[in-house]
Parts: sequence; C-alpha cells; structure tokens
Amino acid sequence: LQISYFLFIVRAFLKHKNTFDAENVNDLELDFLIAIKDEINNVELVVKSLLKQSIFQESSSVRIIFVNDHSEDGTAALTGELEAKFPKKILSLDLPDGVSGKKAAINYGMEHTSNYVILLDADCRPATVDWALIMAKKLEKSDIVIGYGPFFKEQSLLNRLIRFECMWIATQYFGWNQKKKPYMGVGRNMAVKRDVHRDISSKVTGSNLISGDDDLFIKAAAGESTVDSVIDTRSFVYSAAENSYRAYINQKRRQISTSVYYKLYHQIALAIDAGVKILWPFLLVGIWCMLPASIAITCTLVFGVIQYVVHISFIRKLEERDLIVFLPLLVLLYGLHLSILAAYTLFNKNIRWK
Repeated sequence: LQISYFLFIVRAFLKHKNTFDAENVNDLELDFLIAIKDEINNVELVVKSLLKQSIFQESSSVRIIFVNDHSEDGTAALTGELEAKFPKKILSLDLPDGVSGKKAAINYGMEHTSNYVILLDADCRPATVDWALIMAKKLEKSDIVIGYGPFFKEQSLLNRLIRFECMWIATQYFGWNQKKKPYMGVGRNMAVKRDVHRDISSKVTGSNLISGDDDLFIKAAAGESTVDSVIDTRSFVYSAAENSYRAYINQKRRQISTSVYYKLYHQIALAIDAGVKILWPFLLVGIWCMLPASIAITCTLVFGVIQYVVHISFIRKLEERDLIVFLPLLVLLYGLHLSILAAYTLFNKNIRWK
C-alpha cells in the first residue's frame, strides 16, 4: 500500500513543471491580504519584506491590507501608523465587534480587495523579490494558485522534524493537485481571485471550525475552479517553526481538524499513509520473527531502498538537502510523532486560533 501510494503521489509531484511568463503584469491590481492578531513584532518586518517585492515596480496598483482581529498588544495602532506613512500602499482594517477569528478576518478583508489577492501571514518572509510576481502571473491563467510555505532552518531536531513533515504534506497536496483532485493548500502562500473566493466561501462546509479554512476552501473549489500550483524556489514563503513540541502539536491539531471534511478517497489515502508510517517498524519486526532470514533481509532492503529513494526525491525538489543525513532517524520519529498526535487529538478537544 505504501509503495503504491508513493508511486501515485510522488511521481505526480515530481512531474510538476513550472511555467513562468517573464513579461510584465500590465499594471495589475493586486492586494496582499494579512489577518493579524497580536502581531506587533512581525508587522513592520512583513511590510519591509513585501515593499521589496518587484511587483511594486511592475504595477502601481498593489497594496498591503491588514485586518486586525481585536489585537491587544498595539498591533492596530501600528498598522494605522503604517497606513498613514504609506497611504497608497497600506490599508489597515479592524474586524467589527462581535466578529472574530482568522476566517472572519479574511472574509472581511476580501470585501476591500481588488480581484487579485495573495494571502499570507504576518510572520511570513518571501524567499525572493519575485515571489509575488510569479504568483500573480500564475493567477492570470487560474482561479487559485497554491504555493509552498517551508520553515526557516534551525539546528534543532524538532525543527528538522517539522520541516520533514512540512515537505511530505506538501508533496501530497501538490501531487493530488497534479491529479486534478486538490484537497488542501497553505494560507501563508496562496493566491486567489476575489470573486472566486467569495463564491467558494459561501459553499464551504465546516464553517464552525476554528482553523483549517484553507483546506476546506480548496476542497470546495475542486471541480468548480482551476487550481494551479507553483513549486519554484523563488516563490517559496518562509516562516518560523514552533520552538516547542507541545506548541507544534497544538498547531497540528488545529490544522488536521478539517480532515473529516475531506472527500472520502482523500481521507482513506491519508489515513493509510499515516497508519503505515506508524506501524511499519512493528511490521518489520514481525517479518523478522515469522519469516526466514533471507526473506526478511530482502523485504527490509527493498522497503528501505524505496523509502530512501522516494524521500530523497522530494527533499531535493523542495531544497531541504541538509535533512538527507538525518533521513533514517526522521522517518522513525515521524511515525512516533503521528502516534502522539493521534492520541493527543483523541483526548484533547480544546482548539483555538490564538
């Protein structure tokens, strides 16, 4: 089952080819939309990084729109000051009283955007100055564009595990999108046409959930809108990974809370993949206990080589080569991590955005 899934998804992912029209964007109207809550330490940094984007030179109709979700740390005052300093480039909005949450902030912000919108978070940093230009050019020919959102590299084992999981999840949603069966994307690097967002958002199920609206949005868009993807190192958007395992588990619980709303075949495929990753060490022990040594050695080598080749392929494509030397350990830890995540999700139901 694992090998079949590898062949189905990873092959589709590796076949993805980027096409980028280097011509200008013809004064395209585009907005960066950022939902914020208590982000006073990140607001000025993200503004600085976005103003360096080459699209600001290509078009005079580009803005950064902040939607403040009742921050209590001075974020709203800071974005107001930045709006006063850059009145043509920054718009600061406040979510009305009685309404809260990231989804509400995004939907409210969409009421004030132009038709081309790029979504990201306040702690995001584009890899290059051409990121927005690449996303915008892709969006000209699509309704939605999914990008990759890796994490900054650190030397801790936790950071390596988080980056490893991020790569495997991206390999899957990019692979499924190549098969014309998209099921998720990351809201920290996604472009969408405003009218498409409004139409699809009205059809999203699971609106009672605190998080994961990006997944539900892509799922609702499947079959009705054209969903394209960009896997180009120039279009990566980096953010900081959690620095404690407990915080990371809580983050993952928010993200997987939408999985019950995926299409059945997505749920089955993802569940089988996770199950095999959790159980395969025990399966190998069983093989060694029950089968002759020659057969056990053959099975171990075959499965090990396939695992290594597959993981190396997407590690190289997503430019995380420093993880190669840690690959055997990361594969084992990832299975353990999935076990802990499943148990923690089962017994802890309290989920919130911030």
